[in-house]
Order: sequence, then C-alpha cells, then structure tokens
Amino acid sequence: MQRSTRLALTFLACCAGCASPWTVDHYALPGASLATRHAFFIKGGEIGAASPVGQDVSARVDTEVRAALTEGFTRKGYAQAANVAAADIVLSYQVSGSRKYVMPEQTRVGAPSPTTVLSPSEIQPPPASTVPREQLMRDTTVIVFVDDPASGQLVWRGLITAETRVGSTEEAIRTVGQMAGHITQEFPARQAAK
Repeated sequence: MQRSTRLALTFLACCAGCASPWTVDHYALPGASLATRHAFFIKGGEIGAASPVGQDVSARVDTEVRAALTEGFTRKGYAQAANVAAADIVLSYQVSGSRKYVMPEQTRVGAPSPTTVLSPSEIQPPPASTVPREQLMRDTTVIVFVDDPASGQLVWRGLITAETRVGSTEEAIRTVGQMAGHITQEFPARQAAK
C-alpha cells in the first residue's frame, strides 16, 4: 500500500472517530456581527430535572460546562473577560433532563410463532429466552445562550437535545460537558481586527 493511500485512510478514520452523534440547532440574530466581538464572560446557568439535583452535582455540572465553554470560545479566538463590564458577549447555559426506562428493540431469541403455540395438535416448543431487561435512558437538553451585555438582547443560541444512555452520574456530567463543547463549535470564529 502506498504511503499517500495509508495517510488518506488514517485521516478518514480519525475524522470518522471525531464525528458527533449530536446535531446543534442554532439561532443567530441577524446583523449581530458576532465574529467582530472579542471577549466573553460566563454568567452561569440553570439546571433542571424531574427529580431534585443535589448541590454537589449542580456544582460539578457547572464546573464541567464552564470548562467546555471556556475551551470552545478560546479556541474560536475569543478572550475570557474578568467581569461583565469587560466583555462584549455574555454566556449562560441551561441543562435539563429526565430519566425513563425503555425496552430495547430486540426480538426474543427462539420465540415460537403464534400459530405454533395456539395449535392444539402441535408439539409445544420449549420456552423462549427471557424478555430483554429495561434500560435506563436520559433525555438531555443543553442550551447555550449568548447575550449582548449592552442591550441584554439574545444574539446567539445553540441547542442540543439527545437521548443518552449513561451508567453513572459522572458519565452524565461528562456527557453534558461534551454537549456544551460541541455547541461552541457552531459559534462563528473571531475575525482578526483589520
């Protein structure tokens, strides 16, 4: 195999591994000139769930989302401001979620057809495999808001809603941070001053 072919295949494999399962729904205020702004400040956010969320979990979610927003906006060329007065965009976020149990879409292995079971002249087959167990699913929504500090007006919004399968609280917090980071990829990169 030629070297250029190997490099191309490696590049495609890396790109496929970086693909995200999430689609970002975003809105930008027409004429907001987002790419000409230079500094951001993270105001904070809200966390909502069907059941109460402890303060320790809220604090860890806040830390994770702030880190993702800081990394994402810094990578886009924006500087982090020390306070709202020094920023020309103010970021906030909202995280909500709910848990539900679902049955996996699997057919039972070896399940007999209804006509075989209901026919008295047929020899009854052995019992089928057990019914698949329920799985815990989470419907998670992460929204990032970008406001203009002078007017208080919303100038940009990014949103991801996804059904996730997570096994622990730590994994759920990490997933929320990854979703926030993925939203920042849709924000326009800063243009250098002319």
